[in-house]
Amino acid sequence: MTKKAQHIITFLFLVAIVLFVGIKLFDELNTLPLQIENAMTIAVFVLMVSFLVLHIAHTRRAAEIAKAFQQVDVLKQEFIAMAGSEMRTPITNIRAYVELLRTSGGELTQEQKDLARKIENASGNLKDLVSDMVESTELERDSITFEYTDFDIETLVSEVVEAFTPIAREKGLQVSKEGLKELVVHSDRVKVRRALVNLVSNAIKYTPKGSVIVSYLEEGDHVEIHVRDSGIGISEEDLKKLFQKFYRIKSKETETIPGTGLGLWLTRAIIRKLGGNVEVISTKGVGTTFIISLPVTRPAT
Repeated sequence: MTKKAQHIITFLFLVAIVLFVGIKLFDELNTLPLQIENAMTIAVFVLMVSFLVLHIAHTRRAAEIAKAFQQVDVLKQEFIAMAGSEMRTPITNIRAYVELLRTSGGELTQEQKDLARKIENASGNLKDLVSDMVESTELERDSITFEYTDFDIETLVSEVVEAFTPIAREKGLQVSKEGLKELVVHSDRVKVRRALVNLVSNAIKYTPKGSVIVSYLEEGDHVEIHVRDSGIGISEEDLKKLFQKFYRIKSKETETIPGTGLGLWLTRAIIRKLGGNVEVISTKGVGTTFIISLPVTRPAT
């Protein structure tokens, strides 16, 4: 039931109560002298009108406040979308300059290489943050768009694993893939890749030692992509809130790990828009498996 309908029902209910009480009073007034009856009638009438006026004023004020909040929310979303768009270009330029520095032919010292890597990692984190903010706003405004194409899951998984291999190696981790079969789906490749990148990135962040394995398989009319790690795991209590917006696991093991709490919420929301789902299985101290389930063909709208 909408708020407007609730206000109307409440108003009619109050009018009915006032009329009922008024009728009962009028019946009682018939037994009183005429002057007292007239005075009491006027008093009851004024009370009724005052009560209804106050209720109408309160309802209008509440509606005005709600409208103001909606306008502020729209302005916030427009600002985030504009700021995000403006920030993407300088971030891309920074990353391009770092790559140019590495490949320019000059020999870099170890300290210079370390600084270049830190700049690249920091700019990458900033790029992810901006992307999360923009996509979050697009989802709230229901303005996010999808481009459906046919693509091979095996090729996509290979790209992501290859991209994260150097990062995993720096932590002493092994990242690999399982699955040799070509598996073509009809979906939004960019969005699916972003979701998989987010899950693999998280797996590496929350795995101090061991491995991260990305596998895929066909289940009827769906494809499943599994991201399995041997990391710190997730407690049952945290699992209940894991996909909430801005939720982050708070513990001694996670206090130094950067993040906004938007990634998993965005990943599930976008995959669901594509007709699929994201689920998680985890045991504290053992590891975690995230499962992306996607329809092989475009879902009916």
